[in-house]
This record gives sequence, C-alpha cells and structure tokens, in this order.
Amino acid sequence: MFITNELTPAEILAELIKGRRTSVGATRRFVKLKHDKDLVPHFTEQIDSILDVYKAYEMDAHDIQGIRDDGVDLLLRFDHDDVQRRVGLQIKSNDEFDQWAKKKLNMVEKLKAQYSAARENARVDYYYVLICADDRAHRKRVRTVCSEFKNFRHCTVIEPRDALGFYDMSPRDLMVRTTRLLCDTDVILRQALREADSVEADVAFFLTSLVCHAFFRGTCVEEENLVELWSQWSELAENGAKPNDHMADIFENLVDDGVLEFDRDRYVIDTAQLPSGLCALFFDLRVRKLESDTNIRDYIVGLLELKDRAISELEEDNEELDVDDE
Repeated sequence: MFITNELTPAEILAELIKGRRTSVGATRRFVKLKHDKDLVPHFTEQIDSILDVYKAYEMDAHDIQGIRDDGVDLLLRFDHDDVQRRVGLQIKSNDEFDQWAKKKLNMVEKLKAQYSAARENARVDYYYVLICADDRAHRKRVRTVCSEFKNFRHCTVIEPRDALGFYDMSPRDLMVRTTRLLCDTDVILRQALREADSVEADVAFFLTSLVCHAFFRGTCVEEENLVELWSQWSELAENGAKPNDHMADIFENLVDDGVLEFDRDRYVIDTAQLPSGLCALFFDLRVRKLESDTNIRDYIVGLLELKDRAISELEEDNEELDVDDE
C-alpha cells in the first residue's frame, strides 16, 4: 500500500484521541492509575504505536519524548514542510483532581501557567490536556476546565471518557486505524475492501484466514482447523456472529467457489481462486513488517472492519425479520 492521505502525526492523533468514547462509569478506573507509573508511560506507548506505522512507510522524522517540564508531560515532534512541529500533552490524574476538590490545588491556574510555559519554552504548536479522572466524581471540575480553555485556539481538552477510550485502545487497533487514515484510497486496500464487501463478513474472515494459511503453512488444511476458524470468528464478532449451523454453509460455499477442494481426509486451498486484493494486502503487510507474521491475519481483519460489518449485517437481518413479522 501507498500513503494516499499525507496526514501528519498531529492530525492522526487528533482523529484517534477522541475516537472511542467510554461510559462515565468506566472512568472510575482512573482512580487507581498514577501519573508517573501508569498514565505517562502508557500514553507514550499509545503514540509510539501510531508512529510505528510512519516508520513502516519510511517516514521517520518524528519522535515522542517524556520531558515532564515546561508544562509538558509528553512532547511529539515531527517534520512537516521542512519545519519541525511540536505537540505537547499535559496529563492530569485523578489524584490531582482530588487535591483540587480539597482546595489544595488551583487546577485552572496551574494549567494556564503550564500552557503558557509549553507555548513559550517548549514551543509547542498545539497542546492537549488529557483529563484522566473519575468523570462522575469530578464532573463539575471537568466542565470548569473545558469552559476555561474553550477559547484557547491552540489547546484541546480531552475529557475523561475520551481519554480512557484512547488509553484502552490496543496497539494493533491504533496501527490499523492509522493505516486506514493514511492509505484510505490506496489501490490494494480498495481492492481488498471490494472483495471483502462482496461477501458476508464471516466469509471474508475465512478468506482472509485461508490467504494467510496458504502462504504461511501451505495449502493443506484440516477440517478441525476450519472449525477452529469459526470459533475464532465467533469470539471476534461477539454478538455479530451467526448461529453455529451457518459454519457448514460457509464451508460449502468455499468448496463451490473452488477456493477449497476436499481431498481424502482434508481440504486443499486453491491459491489461484483466492481474492487477489487480499493476497496483495497480505504480502504488502508482510514486507512492511507492521505486524509479526502470526498476527497479519488479525491486522487485515481490522483493516477490513469485519467485526463492525458483522454487527451491522446482523442488525439488518433482525430488522428484516421484524418487518416480516408485521
């Protein structure tokens, strides 16, 4: 794949840092997470996962540092149009909000001083305040921070539900979403998406799995391996998976389409019948080493957004049944 949307790391971060909002109750987890021990190291890892995609495409002029000075906990630096750009992240823990609640700390005054130091001393172009606090216990204080900074053009306040959503995203999910944003109109990705969209999500999962199996392990596949694939799909799709008896329909369709041929006591994959776009995507990811060999399948499944499709397809099926009942 090629990068078709030349988004900067700052633009990718802006997309992902608010991309998966959690519930208010879930933010209670922040009570146990400490600033230096948990929050700063993990947010560093999250941004590193984003930057790993840029490295895979040989765009290495960027880094993330934990400087914890000049109003900045994390500093993201990258080159754009031959100019170095800087994004500062200030992380506020639940402990600090507790101190504010006890009137031992003036959070707004402190944040404004840190923002000024970040702009003047760390020379950041953009500034994020990540509030990592119990959103129910500190709702009024969270709103106060948002209100105080709403007119700061270079600053964005990330509320607890968004901060936790970003904190909880897996490295693979971050890399997959970054790849989709950067390569959205790439010809290989578009072809693979067309092929996946032409069949049901569970069939697309099997085709992706068979591509990886054929080029890693060989073309022979035992029936028990196919049954295990169904178990993996059911676990991945969760409520989007169809009943177990649908598995037999998938096997039959793959045989009818020539992808699988039953030979004595096992199946044989006909690589000539595998979707060309999925094959091209497999080899592209293998060369770029975005994932270890054993995880390429799951990376492709993420790029194809098969889990979301499965849930959507099931909802559509249920709606049709409701209409029929009426």
